[in-house]
Amino acid sequence: MNVTHKQLRAFVAVTQTRSFAEACGLVHLSQPALSIAIKNLEEAAGGRLLARTTRTLALTPEGEAFYPVAQRLLADWDDAMEDLHNHFALRRGKITVAAMPSFACNLLPTSGRAGNNPPSRCFEPPPLPPVGGRASHAGDTDSNFQIVGRSPQLW
Repeated sequence: MNVTHKQLRAFVAVTQTRSFAEACGLVHLSQPALSIAIKNLEEAAGGRLLARTTRTLALTPEGEAFYPVAQRLLADWDDAMEDLHNHFALRRGKITVAAMPSFACNLLPTSGRAGNNPPSRCFEPPPLPPVGGRASHAGDTDSNFQIVGRSPQLW
């Protein structure tokens, strides 16, 4: 069974408007293209979803059962595309930062709350390596912070 996004949108639009003519405007399809999309969806489903005559349009029991599923599928699709767009636009994702605990838990969380960014989370870092070892290995973090000198604003 191969159901397309266009077919689901067509079915939901026809169901919401109870009119092929009005649904055409919602999904930006001509009436013949909309009819074909619905016909192909019904063929893929194995039966009629809409009972239609020249004057009336109603959902079959199968159409009634499928309508909330189609709405949920479209909502999931829209959410997935928005999440993907947000990842590409760098509005969503994960960054790992290595910093002294006093800096990380006192100063970094405020930067995460600015704007639309989600709040930062502090967690206990793994134990430090032996003296002479490296505190951060290549690839462990995206950024490392080091405070040099004493700033009265920070202490």
